[in-house]
Amino acid sequence: MHLDIQAKPFSLTEALDDAIRSRAYAHLGRFDDLRHVQVRVYDINGPRGGADMACRIFSDMGRAKPLRVEVVHEDLYTAIAQAFDKAERTIEARLRKHRGRGRSANRFAEAVAAI
Repeated sequence: MHLDIQAKPFSLTEALDDAIRSRAYAHLGRFDDLRHVQVRVYDINGPRGGADMACRIFSDMGRAKPLRVEVVHEDLYTAIAQAFDKAERTIEARLRKHRGRGRSANRFAEAVAAI
């Protein structure tokens, strides 16, 4: 899986990069078809404070609906953790829904091969 990580309006520190990568591989690494995942972390309100740190995760899922998840929290590391939890649950729900329609997991895997 290729991760494209960007932070705005602050710099991406090594600790932040490590936190994002470890969460990404822990939560999304088992989905073999995920090839490219974009992660954006940013401060919505700048120095004004408040619950304004956000983590957005995006991945093209081929013929399936694209994965788009965003979580806003006052703590950036919490926003990152919750966003990856939500992304994992979203993909699992799509897999369950697809299997419930009588299609095999292999056909679904082929349909989302561009993830």
